Amino acid sequence: PRPETLEIPVVITAVPVEMPAGRATAAVQETLAALADNRGEGAMEKAAAALACHSAVRFGDTLDLAEQRRLLVDLESAEDAVTCPHGRPTRLVVDWQDLRRHFRRNY
Repeated sequence: PRPETLEIPVVITAVPVEMPAGRATAAVQETLAALADNRGEGAMEKAAAALACHSAVRFGDTLDLAEQRRLLVDLESAEDAVTCPHGRPTRLVVDWQDLRRHFRRNY
């Protein structure tokens, strides 16, 4: 159980360049919640994971070609790049038959 919650206003004046501005409020809220829920060992790691996920590229985000290439290079060089900090996969293997079926093309 959480200790008594205090209502303290927070003003976000800057966000990391990589974080879309619209996600800043949720990122701060989730990071503070992770710190409140996980005092002691592992608290900072869980807070960092929460912040990282809000900064991550998500479905529907628009990336130019250079950003796409940088993302793939960074992914390949990252330690433990198979999943995000929460354990969600960062990539999927799609075989040719599934692609054909999904797009209903006969190549």
